[in-house]
Amino acid sequence: MSDILKVSVPTSGYENNTRTNPIGVNDTNIQNIVDPSKVMRPDGQSGNAEKQLSLNYESNFDNFIAALKKNPSMIETFSQLFFQMGMEVQSGIKTDFAQEIAKFMQLLQMSEGDLLKFLKEQFNGGVRFHGKFFQGLQQVLYKTNSAELQREILYFLKTYNNVDAAPSTMKNMQSILKNMLKYLPSSFRQDLSQLVEQLQSAGGKTQLGANAEQLQILKQSIVPLLSAYVKRTNDLGAARDMITMLTLNIAKYETGNFEKLQQSLLKLMDFKDFRKEFPDMDLQTLEKMLTQKQTNEQIDQFLSLLQSGVKGEGGWESKTVFQNIMQALLVNQSVYMPLLHFMLPVELLGNLMFSEIWIDPESEQSDGKGGTKHVKKLLIKFDIQDVGFFDLIIAEENSTIDLQLYYPKALMPMEKNIKKDIAALIEKNGLTLRSASFSQSIRPKTISEVFPKIYERKNGVNVKI
Repeated sequence: MSDILKVSVPTSGYENNTRTNPIGVNDTNIQNIVDPSKVMRPDGQSGNAEKQLSLNYESNFDNFIAALKKNPSMIETFSQLFFQMGMEVQSGIKTDFAQEIAKFMQLLQMSEGDLLKFLKEQFNGGVRFHGKFFQGLQQVLYKTNSAELQREILYFLKTYNNVDAAPSTMKNMQSILKNMLKYLPSSFRQDLSQLVEQLQSAGGKTQLGANAEQLQILKQSIVPLLSAYVKRTNDLGAARDMITMLTLNIAKYETGNFEKLQQSLLKLMDFKDFRKEFPDMDLQTLEKMLTQKQTNEQIDQFLSLLQSGVKGEGGWESKTVFQNIMQALLVNQSVYMPLLHFMLPVELLGNLMFSEIWIDPESEQSDGKGGTKHVKKLLIKFDIQDVGFFDLIIAEENSTIDLQLYYPKALMPMEKNIKKDIAALIEKNGLTLRSASFSQSIRPKTISEVFPKIYERKNGVNVKI
């Protein structure tokens, strides 16, 4: 009877090859042999952990990292423009823009006391969750053993953020709708234009959080109209992208309801751990927190200047520079940026200076005993006209300072005086200098060098739309 398990008759002498010559673990002719006596990784996989974490598709975080790497150096770009604005007015600059520059430069003339006030105002205006209340809330979040309280605190913070951002979210939606009108056919453009006018007129009342009338127009009129447009035209172009952005903003705006925020606070007040930290907290205090807005005239004027520059009012040669600055600002304020970022364009003691400050309030550092400790870490970059570029790295723990200063080559003969003055300044402010290093700046320090946590990542779900 023929051997039905084989395609052909075996060659004589090779029938029992597998039994007489078994494969061994050390056989050099076979690769990646499984050894039952050892725990081995699956065949064909690399042992590089970074490669295992890398995914084959792009994510929002990947896009942020790519944008950060391509981002032009803001301090170099802005310093060049900033110093030039202070010295001359180029040809091609419109009269109104020249007046904006003059007003901006006048606002930047500060004393040492003005500089500190300017920095505090920028911090209070740029950091939404600041103040004693949010510091106490953070302590409750870390100390409590109640998972329910932790969830309610996180929900409160999310709702608070959306309530506080409701006016700007509405402005974003109105801007999206106005831009969308350029891409719609006339049959839809007229109807949408009327609804946009209704949306604007409904926002006349000043209130906290989302406006119910505007939300109704968005959900019951504008969204159905745009849905009918997509269904009829199958538009996959710019209008479709704008519709996606609009729906995301509507979802955020809807959750910014002030009544929901009040209900969340009342739930928090039912927890013993929360009442212990905030015995006097009430709804009136919450409303006061949302209505007290601090303004910064210098930053408002700078943003107005930036907007005009992007439109080309400062001359077409400088338009790209303004666009690069705007791009850098947007990337630096990304939700994926784990650092606080501030900028200081000032004229101090007759010298123009542009500075960037990066802060990590909870940086991890080795404690010298095989563990880690949390410190506050700062990177301060500043460029002083006719002096040069500086990098200052500071780590602070319990009023104790470790610092590194990188200064321009021209200041090398003054290093002893620099050390003496910095030590006196630190002591004057009630701090202790534990260690300090001073050296010439060969090249500017990158953010990733000082704060490697920016590039840290873990496996996660891709939520890119």
